[in-house]
Amino acid sequence: MTPLLAILGDYFTGKALDVASGVVREIVSAPANPFEEIRRRMGGEAAFEFSLAFDRHVREQEARDADFREKLRDKVTEREVSALFPALLRAAAESSTRERMRMLCAALAGIWSPDLAAELRSRVSRAVLELEPSDVLYLRMLAQDEGRPGVVLRLGPQGEWLVRSGCVFDDSTTRVGGEVRITAIGHALLDAVRTWSPEVAAPHP
Repeated sequence: MTPLLAILGDYFTGKALDVASGVVREIVSAPANPFEEIRRRMGGEAAFEFSLAFDRHVREQEARDADFREKLRDKVTEREVSALFPALLRAAAESSTRERMRMLCAALAGIWSPDLAAELRSRVSRAVLELEPSDVLYLRMLAQDEGRPGVVLRLGPQGEWLVRSGCVFDDSTTRVGGEVRITAIGHALLDAVRTWSPEVAAPHP
């Protein structure tokens, strides 16, 4: 048993564990096509990155709540794991950049919280698949500005994908007194990827 499968066995049970383990084995095994070595290497890299992200996530959560493991096992269903785990881990393995792979692995780790409702977990998973690392960095910048007294958020052209993904609401250009604000999806997504930071300092979005 690999270290990743061992740690998954601590937090998922029954068929949910079978699904998650099956996806991991699938992406790290060599598929029968001309690009099998590339895909095997990329799949292994994503599985390793996810193991690091998941370990960081559960350690952080258990430091806050000693019952985190039991609560997660009780809350997460086989259907959720079957829907979300394959989509995010495969997308991470097939990412065109290493940074997006790392971001998606962090999201896949961070969505597994017993405090996150199933619907919101699903929405966050879909939203992060529409975003690039620069989008998430811009969302973080907006969140910092949002918390400052007297600051009115304004969205630049680079915020288009944040609106499309449902992370940001913006009606400031369509009505008098309109506003820009980060949605519940946006805040939950930021929390899910909180352990991710770029390996190389990215340019200001």
